[in-house]
Amino acid sequence: MKSKSFSNRFNSISYFIITKLPIYVLWLVGLYFVVRFLNDLSQDTTGVTNSAFAILASFSALCFTASRSIENEKEVKNSYEYAGERFFHAAILFITASVIKYGILSVKPLLISYLGLITSTIIVSVMNISVPLLFSYALNFSHIGLSVINKLLWLRVALR
Repeated sequence: MKSKSFSNRFNSISYFIITKLPIYVLWLVGLYFVVRFLNDLSQDTTGVTNSAFAILASFSALCFTASRSIENEKEVKNSYEYAGERFFHAAILFITASVIKYGILSVKPLLISYLGLITSTIIVSVMNISVPLLFSYALNFSHIGLSVINKLLWLRVALR
């Protein structure tokens, strides 16, 4: 009886290490980059955010394709669609934040010359507040999508 209890604990620990831990590690890595962007809004991060957009758009497309291929299991199909929607929303938020941040970097000197220092500072400050919020939401939505899709795929492994 004890060996079965140990086996169950080992299985649940290994399940956590294999399925849940990598998702949380990825979230922490994403959080690091969001905080890094928060600390230096003057740094051009367009390359990183464009890469994130491409990855998330690909994940979204894969989830929607997987959803279309499932006919009999409505709950699984809905879960794939949900994950695809989260990835798609995260991709849109990443690219939106990237465009706003690039706009801040590019247009700030023009704003100062046309609108004056005080008005342009107010506009840029509002835009600077929106960028980290968009990155944070994108990170959370991508984390949700990864959690859902990872759980679905590991359940499929258990079926075989």
